[in-house]
Amino acid sequence: MLDLAAYPLDRIADRVGTPFWLYDGESMRRTVESFARLVGASEPSGAPGRSGAPGRSGAPGLSGRYAMKANAARPVLRLVREAGLWVDATSGNEVLRARRAGFPGGADPPVIMLTSDVYRDNAIQVLLEERVLPNIGSPGMIGDLQRAGYRGPIGVRVNPGFGHGAVESCDTGGPSSKHGIWPDALDGVRATARAAGLPIVTLHGHIGTGPELPEFSTNLRRLMEFFAALLPSFPDAHTVNLGGGIPHPYRPDEPAYDLADFRPLLEEAIARLGRAAGRAVRVEIEPGRYLVAGSAVLVTRVHEVKETRSNEKGEGHAFVMVDAGFCDLLRPALYGSYHHIEGGMYEVGVITAIEERLNGGGGFDIYVGCSAGSVVASLLANGVR
Repeated sequence: MLDLAAYPLDRIADRVGTPFWLYDGESMRRTVESFARLVGASEPSGAPGRSGAPGRSGAPGLSGRYAMKANAARPVLRLVREAGLWVDATSGNEVLRARRAGFPGGADPPVIMLTSDVYRDNAIQVLLEERVLPNIGSPGMIGDLQRAGYRGPIGVRVNPGFGHGAVESCDTGGPSSKHGIWPDALDGVRATARAAGLPIVTLHGHIGTGPELPEFSTNLRRLMEFFAALLPSFPDAHTVNLGGGIPHPYRPDEPAYDLADFRPLLEEAIARLGRAAGRAVRVEIEPGRYLVAGSAVLVTRVHEVKETRSNEKGEGHAFVMVDAGFCDLLRPALYGSYHHIEGGMYEVGVITAIEERLNGGGGFDIYVGCSAGSVVASLLANGVR
Protein backbone atom coordinates (compact mmCIF):
# COMPACT_ATOMS: atom_id res chain seq x y z
CA MET A 1 0.00 0.00 0.00
CA LEU A 2 1.05 3.56 -0.61
CA ASP A 3 2.41 5.62 2.28
CA LEU A 4 -0.18 8.39 2.32
CA ALA A 5 2.07 10.68 4.35
CA ALA A 6 4.20 11.09 1.24
CA TYR A 7 1.46 12.93 -0.68
CA PRO A 8 0.01 16.43 -0.08
CA LEU A 9 -3.58 15.18 -0.21
CA ASP A 10 -5.07 18.32 1.38
CA ARG A 11 -3.39 20.62 -1.15
CA ILE A 12 -4.38 18.42 -4.08
CA ALA A 13 -7.97 18.25 -2.82
CA ASP A 14 -8.12 22.05 -2.48
CA ARG A 15 -6.79 22.40 -6.02
CA VAL A 16 -8.80 19.79 -7.95
CA GLY A 17 -11.72 19.03 -5.63
CA THR A 18 -12.89 15.66 -4.41
CA PRO A 19 -13.28 12.87 -5.14
CA PHE A 20 -10.13 12.26 -7.17
CA TRP A 21 -7.81 9.39 -7.99
CA LEU A 22 -4.17 9.58 -7.02
CA TYR A 23 -1.81 7.33 -8.99
CA ASP A 24 1.85 6.94 -8.12
CA GLY A 25 3.63 6.19 -11.38
CA GLU A 26 6.91 5.28 -9.73
CA SER A 27 5.24 2.75 -7.45
CA MET A 28 3.49 1.17 -10.41
CA ARG A 29 6.71 1.12 -12.42
CA ARG A 30 8.49 -0.77 -9.64
CA THR A 31 5.75 -3.41 -9.53
CA VAL A 32 5.61 -3.81 -13.31
CA GLU A 33 9.39 -4.05 -13.63
CA SER A 34 9.57 -6.59 -10.79
CA PHE A 35 7.12 -8.82 -12.65
CA ALA A 36 8.98 -8.26 -15.92
CA ARG A 37 12.18 -9.46 -14.27
CA LEU A 38 10.34 -12.53 -13.01
CA VAL A 39 9.40 -13.61 -16.53
CA GLY A 40 12.68 -12.44 -18.06
CA ALA A 41 11.19 -9.64 -20.18
CA SER A 42 13.56 -6.79 -20.89
CA GLU A 43 12.78 -5.36 -24.33
CA PRO A 44 9.83 -3.14 -25.21
CA SER A 45 7.08 -5.12 -26.94
CA GLY A 46 7.50 -4.81 -30.68
CA ALA A 47 11.28 -4.28 -30.52
CA PRO A 48 13.75 -7.05 -31.34
CA GLY A 49 14.57 -9.12 -28.29
CA ARG A 50 17.73 -10.97 -27.31
CA SER A 51 16.75 -13.84 -29.58
CA GLY A 52 16.06 -11.49 -32.49
CA ALA A 53 12.34 -12.28 -32.37
CA PRO A 54 10.12 -9.18 -32.44
CA GLY A 55 8.13 -8.45 -29.33
CA ARG A 56 9.91 -10.98 -27.14
CA SER A 57 8.12 -11.11 -23.80
CA GLY A 58 10.24 -13.35 -21.62
CA ALA A 59 12.93 -15.91 -21.03
CA PRO A 60 12.93 -19.06 -23.18
CA GLY A 61 9.66 -20.87 -22.61
CA LEU A 62 8.12 -18.06 -20.55
CA SER A 63 6.07 -14.96 -21.39
CA GLY A 64 4.32 -12.31 -19.31
CA ARG A 65 1.08 -10.58 -20.26
CA TYR A 66 -0.82 -7.74 -18.62
CA ALA A 67 -4.60 -8.25 -18.37
CA MET A 68 -5.39 -4.75 -19.49
CA LYS A 69 -9.00 -4.81 -18.30
CA ALA A 70 -7.50 -4.06 -14.88
CA ASN A 71 -6.56 -0.58 -16.06
CA ALA A 72 -6.30 0.38 -19.73
CA ALA A 73 -5.13 3.98 -19.27
CA ARG A 74 -2.51 5.03 -21.82
CA PRO A 75 0.24 5.76 -19.24
CA VAL A 76 -0.29 2.32 -17.67
CA LEU A 77 -0.06 0.61 -21.06
CA ARG A 78 3.08 2.58 -21.80
CA LEU A 79 4.72 1.33 -18.59
CA VAL A 80 3.77 -2.24 -19.49
CA ARG A 81 5.10 -1.96 -23.05
CA GLU A 82 8.36 -0.36 -21.91
CA ALA A 83 8.85 -3.27 -19.50
CA GLY A 84 8.67 -5.72 -22.43
CA LEU A 85 5.37 -7.34 -21.49
CA TRP A 86 2.54 -8.41 -23.82
CA VAL A 87 -1.15 -7.71 -23.21
CA ASP A 88 -4.48 -9.52 -23.03
CA ALA A 89 -7.47 -7.49 -24.25
CA THR A 90 -11.15 -8.30 -23.72
CA SER A 91 -12.78 -6.15 -26.41
CA GLY A 92 -12.13 -4.66 -29.80
CA ASN A 93 -11.70 -1.24 -28.25
CA GLU A 94 -9.09 -2.55 -25.80
CA VAL A 95 -7.17 -3.94 -28.77
CA LEU A 96 -7.27 -0.49 -30.38
CA ARG A 97 -6.10 1.10 -27.13
CA ALA A 98 -3.16 -1.30 -27.04
CA ARG A 99 -2.30 -0.54 -30.68
CA ARG A 100 -2.40 3.22 -30.00
CA ALA A 101 -0.10 2.64 -27.01
CA GLY A 102 2.48 1.10 -29.35
CA PHE A 103 1.85 -2.64 -29.07
CA PRO A 104 2.16 -4.31 -32.49
CA GLY A 105 -0.62 -6.29 -34.13
CA GLY A 106 -0.26 -9.71 -35.72
CA ALA A 107 -0.29 -13.18 -34.21
CA ASP A 108 3.39 -14.10 -34.66
CA PRO A 109 4.33 -13.26 -32.02
CA PRO A 110 0.92 -12.72 -30.39
CA VAL A 111 1.80 -9.54 -28.52
CA ILE A 112 -1.91 -8.71 -28.22
CA MET A 113 -4.40 -11.48 -27.46
CA LEU A 114 -8.16 -10.86 -27.53
CA THR A 115 -9.93 -13.03 -24.93
CA SER A 116 -13.72 -13.01 -24.74
CA ASP A 117 -16.75 -15.26 -24.34
CA VAL A 118 -18.82 -13.54 -27.04
CA TYR A 119 -18.05 -11.19 -29.92
CA ARG A 120 -19.85 -7.84 -29.87
CA ASP A 121 -19.51 -4.33 -31.25
CA ASN A 122 -16.32 -4.02 -33.31
CA ALA A 123 -14.48 -7.09 -31.98
CA ILE A 124 -14.46 -9.21 -35.14
CA GLN A 125 -13.71 -6.23 -37.38
CA VAL A 126 -10.73 -5.35 -35.19
CA LEU A 127 -9.54 -8.97 -35.24
CA LEU A 128 -9.62 -9.00 -39.03
CA GLU A 129 -7.87 -5.64 -39.36
CA GLU A 130 -5.25 -5.98 -36.62
CA ARG A 131 -4.72 -9.76 -36.99
CA VAL A 132 -4.27 -10.25 -33.24
CA LEU A 133 -4.71 -13.70 -31.69
CA PRO A 134 -8.37 -14.52 -30.89
CA ASN A 135 -8.75 -16.50 -27.66
CA ILE A 136 -12.26 -17.95 -27.66
CA GLY A 137 -14.26 -18.69 -24.52
CA SER A 138 -17.39 -20.20 -26.14
CA PRO A 139 -17.72 -22.95 -28.79
CA GLY A 140 -19.90 -20.89 -31.13
CA MET A 141 -17.19 -18.29 -31.60
CA ILE A 142 -15.43 -20.59 -34.08
CA GLY A 143 -18.45 -20.22 -36.37
CA ASP A 144 -18.39 -16.45 -35.86
CA LEU A 145 -14.76 -16.31 -36.98
CA GLN A 146 -15.36 -18.62 -39.92
CA ARG A 147 -18.35 -16.63 -41.20
CA ALA A 148 -16.34 -13.41 -40.90
CA GLY A 149 -13.60 -14.87 -43.08
CA TYR A 150 -10.94 -15.15 -40.38
CA ARG A 151 -8.22 -17.65 -41.24
CA GLY A 152 -5.46 -18.05 -38.73
CA PRO A 153 -4.48 -19.43 -35.33
CA ILE A 154 -6.74 -19.28 -32.30
CA GLY A 155 -6.51 -19.79 -28.57
CA VAL A 156 -9.10 -21.63 -26.48
CA ARG A 157 -9.99 -20.60 -22.95
CA VAL A 158 -10.92 -23.67 -20.93
CA ASN A 159 -12.99 -23.79 -17.75
CA PRO A 160 -11.01 -26.32 -15.70
CA GLY A 161 -13.88 -26.93 -13.29
CA PHE A 162 -12.33 -25.00 -10.39
CA GLY A 163 -11.37 -21.41 -9.65
CA HIS A 164 -12.06 -18.48 -7.35
CA GLY A 165 -13.70 -15.08 -7.33
CA ALA A 166 -14.43 -12.64 -4.54
CA VAL A 167 -17.97 -14.09 -4.54
CA GLU A 168 -19.49 -17.08 -6.34
CA SER A 169 -21.06 -14.91 -9.04
CA CYS A 170 -17.63 -13.82 -10.23
CA ASP A 171 -15.82 -17.16 -9.97
CA THR A 172 -13.18 -17.48 -12.68
CA GLY A 173 -13.68 -21.23 -13.04
CA GLY A 174 -16.07 -23.95 -11.94
CA PRO A 175 -19.77 -24.66 -12.50
CA SER A 176 -20.82 -21.10 -11.55
CA SER A 177 -18.41 -19.44 -14.01
CA LYS A 178 -19.35 -18.40 -17.53
CA HIS A 179 -15.70 -18.08 -18.52
CA GLY A 180 -14.17 -20.65 -20.83
CA ILE A 181 -15.30 -23.94 -22.34
CA TRP A 182 -16.19 -26.90 -20.14
CA PRO A 183 -13.80 -29.87 -20.65
CA ASP A 184 -16.41 -32.24 -22.06
CA ALA A 185 -17.06 -29.80 -24.95
CA LEU A 186 -13.41 -29.64 -26.03
CA ASP A 187 -13.54 -32.61 -28.42
CA GLY A 188 -16.27 -30.86 -30.40
CA VAL A 189 -14.38 -27.56 -30.33
CA ARG A 190 -11.22 -29.23 -31.59
CA ALA A 191 -13.10 -30.94 -34.45
CA THR A 192 -14.93 -27.74 -35.43
CA ALA A 193 -11.71 -25.72 -35.41
CA ARG A 194 -9.95 -28.33 -37.53
CA ALA A 195 -12.77 -28.32 -40.08
CA ALA A 196 -12.65 -24.50 -40.21
CA GLY A 197 -8.87 -24.50 -40.74
CA LEU A 198 -8.20 -22.69 -37.45
CA PRO A 199 -5.24 -24.27 -35.63
CA ILE A 200 -5.52 -24.12 -31.82
CA VAL A 201 -2.11 -22.81 -30.78
CA THR A 202 -2.86 -21.62 -27.23
CA LEU A 203 -4.71 -23.19 -24.29
CA HIS A 204 -5.78 -20.69 -21.66
CA GLY A 205 -7.21 -20.91 -18.14
CA HIS A 206 -7.64 -18.63 -15.16
CA ILE A 207 -8.35 -19.74 -11.61
CA GLY A 208 -8.20 -16.52 -9.60
CA THR A 209 -6.47 -15.96 -6.30
CA GLY A 210 -8.25 -18.00 -3.63
CA PRO A 211 -9.03 -16.88 -0.08
CA GLU A 212 -5.68 -17.92 1.39
CA LEU A 213 -2.20 -17.02 0.14
CA PRO A 214 -0.86 -20.62 -0.20
CA GLU A 215 -3.97 -21.60 -2.14
CA PHE A 216 -2.81 -19.68 -5.20
CA SER A 217 0.29 -21.83 -5.65
CA THR A 218 -1.68 -25.01 -4.91
CA ASN A 219 -4.35 -24.23 -7.49
CA LEU A 220 -1.81 -23.09 -10.07
CA ARG A 221 -0.09 -26.48 -9.80
CA ARG A 222 -3.50 -28.13 -10.13
CA LEU A 223 -4.13 -26.10 -13.30
CA MET A 224 -0.74 -27.16 -14.62
CA GLU A 225 -1.67 -30.82 -14.25
CA PHE A 226 -5.03 -30.19 -15.90
CA PHE A 227 -3.32 -28.78 -19.00
CA ALA A 228 -0.69 -31.52 -18.98
CA ALA A 229 -3.51 -34.01 -19.48
CA LEU A 230 -5.03 -31.94 -22.32
CA LEU A 231 -1.92 -31.11 -24.35
CA PRO A 232 -1.49 -34.47 -26.13
CA SER A 233 -4.92 -33.94 -27.72
CA PHE A 234 -3.95 -30.52 -29.11
CA PRO A 235 -1.01 -31.14 -31.46
CA ASP A 236 -0.81 -27.51 -32.69
CA ALA A 237 -0.72 -25.99 -29.19
CA HIS A 238 2.65 -24.45 -28.41
CA THR A 239 1.50 -22.13 -25.58
CA VAL A 240 -0.31 -22.61 -22.27
CA ASN A 241 -1.56 -19.47 -20.54
CA LEU A 242 -2.08 -20.02 -16.81
CA GLY A 243 -3.96 -16.76 -16.30
CA GLY A 244 -3.31 -14.30 -13.52
CA GLY A 245 -4.55 -14.19 -9.96
CA ILE A 246 -1.27 -13.25 -8.27
CA PRO A 247 -2.49 -12.19 -4.80
CA HIS A 248 -2.56 -8.54 -3.79
CA PRO A 249 -2.83 -7.66 -0.07
CA TYR A 250 -5.85 -5.41 0.47
CA ARG A 251 -5.51 -5.32 4.26
CA PRO A 252 -2.52 -3.79 6.07
CA ASP A 253 -1.91 -6.95 8.08
CA GLU A 254 -1.98 -9.27 5.06
CA PRO A 255 1.38 -10.60 3.83
CA ALA A 256 2.46 -9.78 0.28
CA TYR A 257 2.97 -12.62 -2.16
CA ASP A 258 6.68 -13.25 -2.71
CA LEU A 259 7.41 -13.39 -6.44
CA ALA A 260 10.58 -15.31 -5.63
CA ASP A 261 8.32 -18.25 -4.77
CA PHE A 262 6.62 -17.94 -8.13
CA ARG A 263 9.56 -18.44 -10.48
CA PRO A 264 10.26 -22.08 -9.47
CA LEU A 265 6.58 -22.84 -10.02
CA LEU A 266 6.74 -21.38 -13.54
CA GLU A 267 9.91 -23.31 -14.33
CA GLU A 268 8.18 -26.46 -13.10
CA ALA A 269 5.26 -25.69 -15.42
CA ILE A 270 7.56 -25.26 -18.45
CA ALA A 271 9.20 -28.63 -17.81
CA ARG A 272 5.99 -30.49 -16.89
CA LEU A 273 3.95 -29.23 -19.84
CA GLY A 274 6.81 -29.79 -22.28
CA ARG A 275 7.10 -33.41 -21.17
CA ALA A 276 3.35 -33.92 -21.48
CA ALA A 277 3.24 -32.45 -24.98
CA GLY A 278 6.44 -34.06 -26.21
CA ARG A 279 7.58 -30.67 -27.54
CA ALA A 280 8.60 -27.24 -26.29
CA VAL A 281 5.69 -25.35 -24.72
CA ARG A 282 5.70 -21.66 -23.85
CA VAL A 283 4.07 -20.82 -20.52
CA GLU A 284 2.34 -17.47 -20.17
CA ILE A 285 1.27 -15.78 -16.95
CA GLU A 286 -1.21 -12.92 -17.10
CA PRO A 287 -1.71 -10.72 -14.03
CA GLY A 288 -3.80 -7.57 -14.14
CA ARG A 289 -4.83 -6.34 -10.71
CA TYR A 290 -1.50 -7.32 -9.13
CA LEU A 291 0.42 -4.86 -11.31
CA VAL A 292 -1.75 -1.79 -10.68
CA ALA A 293 -3.99 -2.13 -7.61
CA GLY A 294 -1.46 -1.05 -5.00
CA SER A 295 -0.39 2.12 -6.82
CA ALA A 296 -3.56 4.19 -6.51
CA VAL A 297 -6.00 5.55 -3.98
CA LEU A 298 -9.44 7.12 -4.22
CA VAL A 299 -9.50 10.37 -2.24
CA THR A 300 -12.80 11.83 -1.00
CA ARG A 301 -13.99 14.07 1.82
CA VAL A 302 -16.08 13.35 4.88
CA HIS A 303 -19.00 15.79 5.02
CA GLU A 304 -20.99 14.46 7.92
CA VAL A 305 -21.57 11.54 10.26
CA LYS A 306 -25.19 10.55 10.81
CA GLU A 307 -26.88 7.73 12.69
CA THR A 308 -29.91 5.50 12.59
CA ARG A 309 -31.48 3.88 15.68
CA SER A 310 -32.26 0.25 16.29
CA ASN A 311 -35.85 -0.88 15.79
CA GLU A 312 -37.79 -4.00 14.84
CA LYS A 313 -36.14 -3.92 11.42
CA GLY A 314 -32.63 -4.23 12.78
CA GLU A 315 -29.69 -2.56 14.51
CA GLY A 316 -28.85 1.09 14.08
CA HIS A 317 -25.68 2.27 12.34
CA ALA A 318 -23.38 5.24 12.08
CA PHE A 319 -22.80 6.40 8.49
CA VAL A 320 -19.82 8.44 7.34
CA MET A 321 -21.14 10.63 4.50
CA VAL A 322 -18.53 11.25 1.82
CA ASP A 323 -18.63 12.81 -1.65
CA ALA A 324 -17.66 9.56 -3.44
CA GLY A 325 -19.80 6.53 -4.02
CA PHE A 326 -19.95 3.20 -5.78
CA CYS A 327 -20.00 5.08 -9.09
CA ASP A 328 -16.38 5.96 -8.26
CA LEU A 329 -15.27 2.56 -6.94
CA LEU A 330 -17.47 -0.33 -8.01
CA ARG A 331 -15.65 -3.33 -6.53
CA PRO A 332 -17.13 -3.19 -3.00
CA ALA A 333 -20.67 -2.82 -4.39
CA LEU A 334 -20.27 -5.53 -7.03
CA TYR A 335 -18.14 -8.06 -5.18
CA GLY A 336 -18.29 -7.15 -1.49
CA SER A 337 -14.55 -6.45 -1.87
CA TYR A 338 -12.55 -5.00 1.00
CA HIS A 339 -10.57 -1.78 0.48
CA HIS A 340 -8.65 -0.47 3.44
CA ILE A 341 -9.83 3.03 4.34
CA GLU A 342 -7.91 5.78 6.06
CA GLY A 343 -9.19 9.18 7.13
CA GLY A 344 -6.56 11.82 7.62
CA MET A 345 -4.88 10.84 10.87
CA TYR A 346 -7.72 8.48 11.73
CA GLU A 347 -8.64 5.01 10.66
CA VAL A 348 -12.19 5.32 9.39
CA GLY A 349 -14.27 3.11 11.59
CA VAL A 350 -13.17 5.25 14.53
CA ILE A 351 -16.38 7.22 14.03
CA THR A 352 -16.04 9.17 17.27
CA ALA A 353 -12.74 10.70 16.21
CA ILE A 354 -14.21 11.95 12.96
CA GLU A 355 -17.30 13.32 14.70
CA GLU A 356 -15.19 15.22 17.21
CA ARG A 357 -13.13 16.72 14.38
CA LEU A 358 -16.25 17.87 12.54
CA ASN A 359 -18.21 19.04 15.57
CA GLY A 360 -15.19 20.96 16.83
CA GLY A 361 -15.07 23.00 13.66
CA GLY A 362 -12.07 21.16 12.29
CA GLY A 363 -13.48 21.05 8.78
CA PHE A 364 -13.95 18.22 6.38
CA ASP A 365 -11.51 15.37 6.73
CA ILE A 366 -9.77 13.55 3.92
CA TYR A 367 -10.95 9.98 3.45
CA VAL A 368 -8.93 7.55 1.33
CA GLY A 369 -9.76 4.16 -0.18
CA CYS A 370 -6.51 2.26 -0.71
CA SER A 371 -5.47 -0.31 -3.34
CA ALA A 372 -7.91 1.20 -5.81
CA GLY A 373 -5.83 1.06 -8.99
CA SER A 374 -7.55 -1.95 -10.55
CA VAL A 375 -10.67 -2.16 -12.73
CA VAL A 376 -11.27 1.59 -12.75
CA ALA A 377 -10.08 2.55 -16.23
CA SER A 378 -13.23 4.52 -17.01
CA LEU A 379 -12.85 6.44 -13.75
CA LEU A 380 -9.35 7.80 -14.18
CA ALA A 381 -8.58 11.46 -13.85
CA ASN A 382 -5.32 12.30 -15.62
CA GLY A 383 -3.50 8.98 -15.48
CA VAL A 384 -0.08 8.36 -14.03
CA ARG A 385 2.41 11.06 -13.27
